[in-house]
Amino acid sequence: MDLREYVIAIVDDDEINRHVLKLLVSQISDASHTTNSFFFIEAENGYEAFNKIKLFPEREIILFTDINMPIMDGTMLINLIHENVFHFIMGIKIIVNSSISEAELIDKVEDRSLYNYFISKPAKIVEIKKALKCTNFLV
Repeated sequence: MDLREYVIAIVDDDEINRHVLKLLVSQISDASHTTNSFFFIEAENGYEAFNKIKLFPEREIILFTDINMPIMDGTMLINLIHENVFHFIMGIKIIVNSSISEAELIDKVEDRSLYNYFISKPAKIVEIKKALKCTNFLV
């Protein structure tokens, strides 16, 4: 089994939401005994997130993003990543964690293939675990 190094980016304008998600991902990782290494980066909006994740071109990135945020929202971030993905990111999986419905998200993003998983807020540990499995972070 290959050891992978991940960056887990949590993008939300609400600090409490970022903290809770970080805590839940850590608990799931500890409970699953994954051999993957990872560290978190946080951002309050899409602009800040984009500038942070492009600093890690050799790492696989799991991006949890809200949709409704100031400066640059989650849909703009998703589109920007996909416009630039081949230039600086080895691998990125996008998990949308938002209070909007998935139907609203599809209307905004226009292409369901641009993100890997959708979780409604408040995030439940079962859904986060499913999302992490779809990214191959958990087996």
